[in-house]
This record gives sequence, structure tokens and C-alpha cells, in this order.
Amino acid sequence: MSMQKSLVGVLVILVIVAGVGGYFAGSSAVPPPKTVTTTIVGGTPVTVTTTITTKITEKVTVTVTVTPTPTLTPTIPPGVKYTLHVGCVTAPNPCDLNPYGECDPHTLTLKVFKNEVEKATGGAVEVVIHPAGELGDELDMIEMLRTGDLFMAPVATSRLSGFTDAVLFADYPGLFRSLEEVFKFSKSDIAAARLKKLEGLGLIGAGFSVGGTRYFITVPGKPINSVDDLKGMKIRVMPTPVHIEALKYLGASPISMPYTEVYTALQTRAIDGLENEPPSYLSMRFYEVAPNYALLPWFIIQHITLISKKQYDQLHPEVQKVVMNAAVKATDYKTEFVMKFEEKAIEIVKERGANITKPDPTPMFERLKQFVEANKEKIGLDVIQWLEKFRASK
Repeated sequence: MSMQKSLVGVLVILVIVAGVGGYFAGSSAVPPPKTVTTTIVGGTPVTVTTTITTKITEKVTVTVTVTPTPTLTPTIPPGVKYTLHVGCVTAPNPCDLNPYGECDPHTLTLKVFKNEVEKATGGAVEVVIHPAGELGDELDMIEMLRTGDLFMAPVATSRLSGFTDAVLFADYPGLFRSLEEVFKFSKSDIAAARLKKLEGLGLIGAGFSVGGTRYFITVPGKPINSVDDLKGMKIRVMPTPVHIEALKYLGASPISMPYTEVYTALQTRAIDGLENEPPSYLSMRFYEVAPNYALLPWFIIQHITLISKKQYDQLHPEVQKVVMNAAVKATDYKTEFVMKFEEKAIEIVKERGANITKPDPTPMFERLKQFVEANKEKIGLDVIQWLEKFRASK
């Protein structure tokens, strides 16, 4: 209100100055009454009207109307309090690359969610984070979400394979060809319809997010300059049947082994390489024993931010809006960060001596297109048709 009074005062002074100036300029005619209206956005609704009569009898009416700014604060009844527990399997990874000081994508998702919810509800809702598998692995957390013992958790799409085939399309190499495709699809009606199917399991999908682009890493003397160079190579892949099958379409020999054994296997040449996203290539120091990094985006990992339907349904409607908006924002923020972090990780490993190659991905996608075609019924024609339409519009 003090700001409004100050503004009115300034306007009044300007009007008086204008009147006096006219007087000394020799004005002899009395001008008609004049009204000046000023609108200020923000604050409490109020109208202030001041009438001033100068020595030359010019009547000036100054009307200041203050229009309220729409409030974004939810209307939560007094006494309403909630404590929401959220978790992930990965450990925190402190860094200075974002305002949250966190480089682990899953932990980052939860930190953004916590910040948004607690800020928007003024402390009516407290969010407790359980990182580093405190509550078990992703399958354990999915069960806790279904029973209402956990509120939210980001999980890999593949972890839902034992419950539903609604999101299995995300596990097929070669289906999505860029991070842009993944992000645009995540905002599509098709993606929303697939997530809707999870509600029958007691889960709410707040959205898909990018987990990372997996490229090919190989040992000294075996750089990949084209997809043909993969022929006969022993490449470690994630222990997922569709990945093992897909790699065969590229002519490589898929090897399944525990992730913890990969560094030694590269060092002893038990394998020729593996596929992995840039941040993991950096953090695991694979560049020390496998310095060749071919940027062939054969697979883009996707995650889903899951919310317990049982807990969500018990929340006050205003709190429901807040937590859903926060979950969506956190999911998108994670995707944006992963995309930027990948670029940074590639720069770092290059500085540390990695040989970065950028083979033409077109021949690879042509081969994987056969793999996608062979599995189109499992993937779903709705997803395939959306991608075809999207690519045609580019």
C-alpha cells in the first residue's frame, strides 16, 4: 500500500508542475477538466482518486487502479500437514553444475521435487528423500508405491516389465534416434495414454525422462569409425533380451556380465567394448582401458517418475495439484540436465585422452529398423506411427 501512495504522490507532483508551467507560459484560457488514469498490476485491489485544482482552475483527476496479481499459492486449510517419502536407487553425487548441487539424475529429480513442494505449500508438506537404495532396489520401491508405503520414485522403464507391457517400447534400441525425439514424445498424447495404463497397477506416471544416450566404447586398436567396425566385436550390453537381440543386427557379439566386472574385462581384453552413456564412461574411468568412444546413439535410456496412487488420492486437492506440478517439473529438469551433462562429460573424457569418433548413424538405424519392424507388435503401432509422423514433419 505504501508503494501505491508513493506513486500517487509522484503523479500529483507531475500534474502540479505541468499546471504551473502552463501558467508561466502565459496561458490565459482555462482548459477543460482532464482525467489521467494509471493501472498498476500487483498488490491488493484498490482505487485512489485525487482531485487537484490549480491557480488557473484546471481540474485534474488522478485515478490509480491497482489490479491484483493472480496468486499461485495453494489454498490449504490450516492444520493440514503431510510427510511424503521419496526414494531412488542411486547415490548422491555433489557437483556445482546446477543450483541444487547434484549431478546424480535420480537424486536431482527428488531434490527438485522437494524444493518445489515445500516452497509452494509453505511447509505444509514435508518431503523426505531416501537415496542410494535405502529402501531397496527399484522393484522393492515399485511394490512400496503400489501399497502406499512410498510416495514417489524415479525408475527405469525396464523395471516395469514384470507388471505391464505398457512402457516396454522404451527399451527397444533404434526406436528413438535422438534426445529430441524422446523429449517430444514424452509430451505426446500417446505417451500420456501409455502412462494412464499404469493406474491399474496403483501407480501414477508423472512423465518420462531421459536417462542418457548409450554410445559404444572400445579398447585400444579397435576404434569404431562406421557401424561395420562392430562386426565380430564382443560388446557387453545390459542383461536385457531385446538389447542382446538388437546388437546382433549390428553384427556384434553381445556379452552379458555384471557391470562391476566390466573394467577388468576391458583391461584383460576379455571383451572388446561396451555401450554406455557419457557420464558413466567418465565416472567409471573406462577411458583408461578403453579410450575409443564412438558417438553412435544406438539406445536412449528412459525413466519414469512414479507416484503412489493410493497416497496421492488421500491428499487434499490443492496439495495434489502442487505435487503433480512439482513432479512434472522435476522430471523435465532432470532431462534437461542429463542432456547438458552428457555434453560436458564428452568434453572432459576428450581432455583426458579419449578418442572421440562420430560415425554416420544412418546405416546403423537402417539395420535397427529391421529389428524394430520385427518387434512392432510388441512396441505398439501407436508409438511407431507417432515417430514416423514426427520425422516426416522435420
